[in-house]
Amino acid sequence: MTIKDKLQKIDKDHFQLLIDIGDVAKKENLKAYLVGGMARDLLLGFDNLDIDITVENNSLTLADALVKAFPNCKLSAKHDRFHTAKLIFNVNGKLIPVDLASTREETYKHPAALPDVKVSELKKDLIRRDFTINALAVSLLPDNFGEVVDLFGGLNDLKNKKIKILHDKSFIDDPTRMIRAVRFAEKLDFDIEEKTQNL
Repeated sequence: MTIKDKLQKIDKDHFQLLIDIGDVAKKENLKAYLVGGMARDLLLGFDNLDIDITVENNSLTLADALVKAFPNCKLSAKHDRFHTAKLIFNVNGKLIPVDLASTREETYKHPAALPDVKVSELKKDLIRRDFTINALAVSLLPDNFGEVVDLFGGLNDLKNKKIKILHDKSFIDDPTRMIRAVRFAEKLDFDIEEKTQNL
């Protein structure tokens, strides 16, 4: 499934920025995906210009390449431990923040602890997310721009209006997900899936 048509309907500066990021990622032999709320909300037809990108292998390499490629791009923050970076693009006088993170897996020494992070593959990155509807990725590479990667049934859960966790230890890893489940259910007018509700 592709949502290129939905991407083309967002603010033109944001759309062009996503294309540019995908082009630079390809030149660096990296795979970049739009993830999080913007990916979900595009599929639901909601406005959301909060750009979160996950990068297979090394987001910090992509961050450096984007700063070099675009004089209007500044590195705002970089966290080696978590493999994340925040960039600010000045596009026609409009400041557009972009969060980059390497695809990664997380392990928790105990509930609610800060995770130990190691770079990993896209599947392991997506399964660590809170709910299936937030575990969707949209390719930014020129060859398959807008193609949705759905490894855990998120598209089906969007269609059926369900909030569903990705694994049984999800609430143990991060207890705040229980609150987020209720908030998403109210905000989106979704139901919390039965197994998720019973955990």
